[in-house]
Amino acid sequence: MNEVDQYALEEALAMRKELGGTITAVCVGDLTCQEVLYVAKAKGVNRAIRVNAPCANEVLIAEALAEVFRQLKPDLVLAGVESSDSMTGQTGILLAAMLGLPFAYAVTAIEARPNVGWVRVTKELGEGICQVLEIKLPAVLCVQSGIQPLKYTPPAKILQARKELLEVYSVPESSLQHSVVPQLRFTDVFKPQGIKRTQMLSGTSEDIAVALVKKIMEAR
Repeated sequence: MNEVDQYALEEALAMRKELGGTITAVCVGDLTCQEVLYVAKAKGVNRAIRVNAPCANEVLIAEALAEVFRQLKPDLVLAGVESSDSMTGQTGILLAAMLGLPFAYAVTAIEARPNVGWVRVTKELGEGICQVLEIKLPAVLCVQSGIQPLKYTPPAKILQARKELLEVYSVPESSLQHSVVPQLRFTDVFKPQGIKRTQMLSGTSEDIAVALVKKIMEAR
């Protein structure tokens, strides 16, 4: 399971312990992604659904999830801030936009009051600054790492979960809006090579300033 999504799942489990309700874990992909759902079942979710749909990029994933969530009508959607492969941090935001729901990103604390139809969240703004928001439900929250401590899942529970049948929703490729899918593909992943290009400038302060401006303009 994607590490940040593990925190989202732990937060969902903590909220259910406090407030009740049910948890549905949803994953987009082919049969190879079912192990993620087995882990979720082992941790104690009520339902586990694999969405059989293309998952080439964030737009397709969000569209497939939106198709399913329109049927599920959840009160609250929790997702990690980003995946560990592309690290774009777009899926949760795109999902909220497609569903027309309010959302918050980089959430570090959640105080739910479902009986009055809102949730209070604390989110990071950067540089140590946080913001507290009250958001009307239903909503999508992209949670930050560390919102809950990760709990160990015994292998025996995962083995038991593998014996259970998972729900599968099929989203036809024809129903996805290919017109909004960016034409991107990964071509290579590599480690940057360090290249030393240090140049010492000499002369008067005015000469050095002129040379620096020239170098900056050339680099733009």
